[in-house]
Amino acid sequence: MAARLGRFLLCLLWIVAGAANTFAADARCDRACLRTTLDQYLNAVIKHDPSAAPLFAGFRQTENAIVVRLGTGAWKTITALGKAQRRYLDPVSGQAGYFGIVEEGAIPSVATLRQGLGEYLGIYRSIQRL
Repeated sequence: MAARLGRFLLCLLWIVAGAANTFAADARCDRACLRTTLDQYLNAVIKHDPSAAPLFAGFRQTENAIVVRLGTGAWKTITALGKAQRRYLDPVSGQAGYFGIVEEGAIPSVATLRQGLGEYLGIYRSIQRL
């Protein structure tokens, strides 16, 4: 249990530290814009349809600190958002965050996601399977 918690905290730290990915959005995104963009991305993942997400050509994603091709990884496994969901929106820094439960079939997992716009461009995702 302690090792799992340690891995989860390490992944969360990595998300906060960030990496260079590309996400399509305007740097002057207010709270409503951040919410809409985050929800579009989450809905596209649930639908297993990367073309429905507002992404730049050449988008690169990481999952648990590993680069994965678009349409693979969580794009194939996540089937729904769980009941516990938190969205954090910061228009000053141009960032949105998601922390909650996602369903991978019938199996719940804890997911964290940071979507950065403007100076903090990118999407950083971590999934902790229970």
